[in-house]
Amino acid sequence: MLEKDQLLLQLIDSLSSDWAETKLNDKTTNRGFQLSEFTDRFGSKCSIQESSADGASIWFGVDKLRIQHFKAGEGWNDVVFPENTIEEHWVDNARMHLTQDMVKALLPQLARFAITGLLR
Repeated sequence: MLEKDQLLLQLIDSLSSDWAETKLNDKTTNRGFQLSEFTDRFGSKCSIQESSADGASIWFGVDKLRIQHFKAGEGWNDVVFPENTIEEHWVDNARMHLTQDMVKALLPQLARFAITGLLR
């Protein structure tokens, strides 16, 4: 592990649990992967989860896709999908599948936003 990685881990470990108002609901999946659940600003259920894919990866984002349709005079309405059956299934892939390198690229902007409210 690189020295700068060790320093970053020490900083992260030093943060108290009351640093953020948002609380994560930490769990372990049936297959033994770490999972943290939370609710976003608009009330959507979200999560971050270790992935079973080869190489270090995580799933991150909204758990269930919400699709809406706008029609003049009617406004926004949720698109309702039929129930899944054996013959026909609907799947939403709303969460991002991020590699360790992708998270490293995003981390500086996320850290800056956490502190300043700005990306740069």
